[in-house]
Amino acid sequence: MLVLLARRDKTRLGVSPPPSGGFFVGASASDAASQPGSEISDEDEIRAVVLDYVEGWFDGDAGRMDRALHPELVKRCRGLEGDDPDALETLTARDMVDATAEGIGRGEDADDRRIAIDITNLSDGVASATCLCHRSVDLLHLIRMPEGWRIVNAAWCMR
Repeated sequence: MLVLLARRDKTRLGVSPPPSGGFFVGASASDAASQPGSEISDEDEIRAVVLDYVEGWFDGDAGRMDRALHPELVKRCRGLEGDDPDALETLTARDMVDATAEGIGRGEDADDRRIAIDITNLSDGVASATCLCHRSVDLLHLIRMPEGWRIVNAAWCMR
């Protein structure tokens, strides 16, 4: 189990043991992927996809968000909008990409995003990851597609 922490300003956070027994990494997985001749592990690819998702949201980068999501994504939370606190809100990949392009995430940004990515399961082309940030908790399911890892399901709540 590996955990990645990142800051908005992309400064190193150092390496230290987290409570779950993995380790924190300060460098971006996408930075590692850009090194010529480097082999990229599934864990690094998954971290890069999750960073595209969360950083893309706060940066207003619809291209990164689109790259992270499978077109059939379903993202759900309970009771954030409307009158029924128990109603499920469901968003699609298109909803997420459009909201990112509109800059909704930029209005929720912070200097220290406190991003932590914990890959909790990885097996035969499927993975589970938890992404924490200053604003939310996302429980993510990813599937390896021919073009790479993509987020297919997300359940989330506000922190």
